[in-house]
Amino acid sequence: MLTLENLEAGFGEFDEFTIELESKRSDVYEAFSARKQALLDERARRAERLVESADRILTSVRRRMASLPSLDEVNTYFASDPMVAKLRSLASELRELGDQVHAEELEGRVKAARQEAGRALRERDLQAFRAQSGTGPVTRQSGKTTQVRMRRSCGDHPEWS
Repeated sequence: MLTLENLEAGFGEFDEFTIELESKRSDVYEAFSARKQALLDERARRAERLVESADRILTSVRRRMASLPSLDEVNTYFASDPMVAKLRSLASELRELGDQVHAEELEGRVKAARQEAGRALRERDLQAFRAQSGTGPVTRQSGKTTQVRMRRSCGDHPEWS
């Protein structure tokens, strides 16, 4: 580009060179624009591949978390597993590529998966506790009425539910 400007400054007074220099300038601009667009397209394809890879990794992380028996093991898994570290590095790569939206979405999905694992463990523990404590519905029917009471092993009387 600088060479064209120098040529234009030196031969600007000749009309035949001015026309040729203008056509060369437009050719150079088109080449730069095409190269810029090709680089942007490649960056977008790379970001899309990273997102797809993160989806696959996150699926396997969720599957692995479902088999963990305690909240401590879930926290340890998130702190030390290389697949979770890979998800974090993919998020930083997406940021480097300028894809902030997908990077934040990925980090949010990792955080949500961790919270979901904790909720699932609490629910599973609650169900096990209820099964061991003798909590259960008691149904009594007479004629047209049906009464459902919760019988708890720690109380004397059933509670209405």
